[in-house]
Amino acid sequence: KVATDNDRDSFVKILKIGEANGKDIYSKNFQLFQKWIDEYVKVYPIPFYSFCVRLLHNCILLPIECESQEVALRIFTTLNDRGMPLADSDIFKAQLYKYFNSEGKQDDFIKQWQELSEICDDIPKSKLNQIDEIFTQYMYWLRAKNEIKDTTVPGLRKYFEHSKYEKLKNAQVMRDVIALSNFWKVLSEKEFDNQMGISKEALKYIHCLEYMPNAFWKYNLTVYFFAHKNETNTMFSTEFENFVKKTLAFCFVSFVIRPTVSDIKNASIPALVEVAKKGEFIHTNDRLTKEAFTQQFHNISSQSKTMIRPILLWEAYQIPEQEIIGKNVRVEIEHILPKNWKSGSYKDWNKTDAEEYLEKIGNKILLDKKTNIQAGDGFFKKKKDDYYAKSPLKAIEKLANDFPHDDWIKLDIENRENNLLNSFISFCDT
Repeated sequence: KVATDNDRDSFVKILKIGEANGKDIYSKNFQLFQKWIDEYVKVYPIPFYSFCVRLLHNCILLPIECESQEVALRIFTTLNDRGMPLADSDIFKAQLYKYFNSEGKQDDFIKQWQELSEICDDIPKSKLNQIDEIFTQYMYWLRAKNEIKDTTVPGLRKYFEHSKYEKLKNAQVMRDVIALSNFWKVLSEKEFDNQMGISKEALKYIHCLEYMPNAFWKYNLTVYFFAHKNETNTMFSTEFENFVKKTLAFCFVSFVIRPTVSDIKNASIPALVEVAKKGEFIHTNDRLTKEAFTQQFHNISSQSKTMIRPILLWEAYQIPEQEIIGKNVRVEIEHILPKNWKSGSYKDWNKTDAEEYLEKIGNKILLDKKTNIQAGDGFFKKKKDDYYAKSPLKAIEKLANDFPHDDWIKLDIENRENNLLNSFISFCDT
């Protein structure tokens, strides 16, 4: 949190007279420690006396006066090397505060940063600090806007600290990152009735992209957002849905053919420049052919197995009646031919064939966890009749209708795999 002038007054009052009556963060912290100390003294009065004596005799408070904010941050980072390190956004916050303070608008900045923090608290966390992630996406927008196609991307802090943080010396920065965080809050909540008018289909595609093993799809959407954010909701919603669809097709095909981050990165970064200028996603990766995708799709369980879940989720959403799968429904990958199959139930199978076909994508489908546990390693007909119909996922019901016979055989797995492949190719072609 950023301290306001009133907060600082409370802090000075605490230091001078040891009283805290406010609701600011300094007062709350002081009251918390005061409560803990009072409780400790009641139970351990003598050890507490020894602690106070030791503290007075052995601790030295050393004030450090710094010539500049940069020096202060450097000293803090050095002294704090065993504590929690400063996030990149902590550095940016200090630089932005310095800029707004020079303009006499520090109170505006404090309100805006607190607003940004509150929005980011509502966005599911990734490996990064959430505000850091917003600034990372903002960096990709600035690079695209400035037509930078170099695929060697600097670190987040290094990018912004260039020319003494010149890129942060602009009031528009805070307006931009707040708008961007609101955009990602809408996408993460997946509420169809949202203020941006983003369609249900677009939110479904985004749900599929969230299972991608890299984040480059996010930069596509961020750059598109800034290039089109001044359009009407209706226009933005329609075009955005098509753009997300193209992004999904590109990312899925790229990672199935060649499951490396560098391949998507090298094709995406130059394409972002075109998105910033024209709002169109046009890649130049010549390896993304129908033939290459078909070949690798049949080897997906060994070559690109991280793509199985997002493709199966995409399949689930191809049924129009399928609602967005919410946070309360945990989905798992169901092996239609079970891992622990029994020869008495699956008479057409032997150990050799089962090992070859078990992990094929044609033998897998998404199923909610509750139904998956109930279905277990049961016989195909029993799973269809007793469990699959109860699942909130419509794709499993479609599977039961498409394969009405009692047994699940090798030909069924091959047919299901080919149907899935052809459906996705048709999706990419439209």
